[in-house]
Amino acid sequence: MARDPESAQAAAGLGRAPDLTTADLVFAIDQPSPAPRRDVLLNVSGLLWHENPHVSAEGYRRVVRETLDLLRAEGREVSLLAHVLDTPNPDNDVPAIRALADEVEGDVEVIVPEDLDSVRATIAGANALIGSRMHACLNALSVGVPAVPLAYSRKFAPLLHSVGWTTGFDLRTDDLETLPQKVVVATEALDPAEAEAAAAKGRASLDAVLDLLRSSPRVTS
Repeated sequence: MARDPESAQAAAGLGRAPDLTTADLVFAIDQPSPAPRRDVLLNVSGLLWHENPHVSAEGYRRVVRETLDLLRAEGREVSLLAHVLDTPNPDNDVPAIRALADEVEGDVEVIVPEDLDSVRATIAGANALIGSRMHACLNALSVGVPAVPLAYSRKFAPLLHSVGWTTGFDLRTDDLETLPQKVVVATEALDPAEAEAAAAKGRASLDAVLDLLRSSPRVTS
């Protein structure tokens, strides 16, 4: 099975066409009970905050700082969200969101979830999510919360488009100077109904997975 059409095409090119092309398995996770209501969650990536092979770290830091400042100037309440939790691996998001919080004027909420259940509950209680981690965006859509992805690799678009979600930007190709303002405009225009439709499409596509598994011959020892 493949989770998006481009993955299916790549697999076919390697000599094994998938039996099924469907959505990411995040859409199969049970719906959480939403946490207390928040406005905008800004997920900052530890991977991109430091030097990396994907995008300019300096440019990325500028984009998220300016996006945060512009959102708050518009009267939006913004909370910083770690999606990859604290570990010795520098790829994690926690140092990045704390560094950003230290740089901005005034208090800003920093959210470090304990596990998958708590991050999904936090996201489910938000009005919108701006995410640099693909699965932060997919988690949002899977619970019906609209997302503005900040993509850094080719994997974002096929997965998001597979559930009909086309809102988003690409840190590799978009003009980073004008990107923060575009992100704010996109955030203002988000439609919760479209996110609910994406969630429904993702869940429906995974019904076919169950049908395929039920019809497959069982292997017994």
